[in-house]
Amino acid sequence: MKNEHFEFVSDVPVSFGQNRAAELGSLVSQEGCSHPVIITDPALEEMSVIAPVCQALEESSIEYSIYTNVEPNPKAQDVDAGAERAVEEGWDGIVAVGGGSTIDTAKGIAIVATNAGSITDYQRKSGSYPTLSSDPLPLFAVPTTVGTGSEVTTGALVTDVDAGEKIVVGAQSFAPTRAVLDPCLLETLPPDIIASTGMDSFTQAVESYIALDANPFTEALALEAIRIISKNIRPAVSGTNLEALGDMQIATTLGGVAFNVSGLGLVHGISHQVSAMYDTPHGITNAVLLPHVLKFNQIAAPEKYARMAKVIGLPVADLTSRQAAARFLDEVDRLVADLGIPDGLNELGVEMEALPKIAGMVMETGSTNVREYSEDDVIEILESSF
Repeated sequence: MKNEHFEFVSDVPVSFGQNRAAELGSLVSQEGCSHPVIITDPALEEMSVIAPVCQALEESSIEYSIYTNVEPNPKAQDVDAGAERAVEEGWDGIVAVGGGSTIDTAKGIAIVATNAGSITDYQRKSGSYPTLSSDPLPLFAVPTTVGTGSEVTTGALVTDVDAGEKIVVGAQSFAPTRAVLDPCLLETLPPDIIASTGMDSFTQAVESYIALDANPFTEALALEAIRIISKNIRPAVSGTNLEALGDMQIATTLGGVAFNVSGLGLVHGISHQVSAMYDTPHGITNAVLLPHVLKFNQIAAPEKYARMAKVIGLPVADLTSRQAAARFLDEVDRLVADLGIPDGLNELGVEMEALPKIAGMVMETGSTNVREYSEDDVIEILESSF
């Protein structure tokens, strides 16, 4: 076995099922919260997606606030401002209803509200998070997309505007108090958002499966996530299909549990820096990069590529590992095309002259990518993705 020594921990209870959001009142009460805040984005409030959550809290006679200062690719100063509000208004718990940006914003607020400083003080360095002086606010994560995984991970992504880069922040042993997966909250999710966040989930699962720090537990979870997503992402995008959306939710959470331990790879390593510079949508950026990074990594893990090809139902029984791996790459290309993902980074507003700077930023952050890479390698991947 390649990994003779490893750790596997998953400490987030998960509640799944239609209308499970109705249980949030009792769950919040059990944590002793008397004035929680619902953190969400303005669109979800306007579309009444948070209505079942509000109703659940009201039925438990819980006074709550609503905070909607959430943007894609959350910035550190916005997290800090939210933490100030938490202290001023006496929030004693958080219900985060939304996608990855919402849950990451909530995680940051939960930490800074009960501890000193800025969220940038809680950056992960050398693979480790700082230890908190005080417990964070209880956090209930209620995802409304199919591509975050943040509902079961210890870290969060924020953009450090001063440094001009995305950073991973968090704390030792900090993860949401509970994740509540309710497919009914996804009924109004637009097809393009399902495609974007679904490809984020697919990318996370694939990168976790082939990551250097993968172990038998993470591999099993990631492989099952890959199987479920490959079966359900097209039906989920093509029309309101609660069963497919629910399965996508489950797969996203499986992938989140996996990559929280295994780490990710060069797709995310590049994507984070691209979105830090150009504020591009995370899931779309991942989807544009994925085929190109997979082609680069193929030589390092042909057997795993072949296993992924088999799991998603490709007829590869009579093929060699390398032939099956090539079939898997072809299928990824088809999936990206079927979902209407942009053809290149240039369609996202990325400028060719910025590629060397992006590559330099990637080299400074590192990743658990399965294949070693140089700055020139990253530039070549970026150019092929353009």
